[in-house]
Amino acid sequence: MTTAEVITAEADTTTDTAYDANLRGELHELVNLLASYDLHSVRRYMAFLIHDSQHPAIQALQNAPSVDEPLTEEDIAALKESDEDERAGRIYSREEVKRRLGLR
Repeated sequence: MTTAEVITAEADTTTDTAYDANLRGELHELVNLLASYDLHSVRRYMAFLIHDSQHPAIQALQNAPSVDEPLTEEDIAALKESDEDERAGRIYSREEVKRRLGLR
């Protein structure tokens, strides 16, 4: 399964056992593809989904109406600028910033 397939997959809220089994299998495949340094983050996120997502504040955010305002010209310009920064190599990973600051 490619990243694009994961991102574009539609959420299905059915209780179909076969669907659930297939989805769980796909999740296992994805976990097996993770680099070892990402496993802790995934475990924390999964724990959040199971436990913390029941918090009333989180539920209120999840149930809040979506923002459907169109992008302004300023928003579009900022997005283009960030794309240009990325293409020009002016964006650094957390690890690179730590390395440059001597924190590793």
